[in-house]
Amino acid sequence: MKKKLAERLRMLRLARNMSQQNMADELNITVAAYSNIERGVAEVNMTRLSDIARILDTTPVDLLTEPTPVNESENIYHTTLNQQLLLMMQQLQLFQQQLDALQREVAALKAGK
Repeated sequence: MKKKLAERLRMLRLARNMSQQNMADELNITVAAYSNIERGVAEVNMTRLSDIARILDTTPVDLLTEPTPVNESENIYHTTLNQQLLLMMQQLQLFQQQLDALQREVAALKAGK
């Protein structure tokens, strides 16, 4: 279990372009102490696990549980959903920009009266 957790921590850290130094700084520990966590040498208590999860933008439960295998069709489905979500977020950003412009225009018209 310790080795699997250690590997997950390393993979998540690398995926977020963080160094062991970054993690150690965030946790207020030495790089050697963090390295021991990532190598599965050191025990990790729940407080430390919660701190690590927060830094890696995940949850302690996600760090401790095995990822479920995803078959190809589910992977395509999730990719499509992620693409749709990204498009919706872009549209929302455009709508917000339009709303901001209209609010400025209304404020300018009110100020001109």
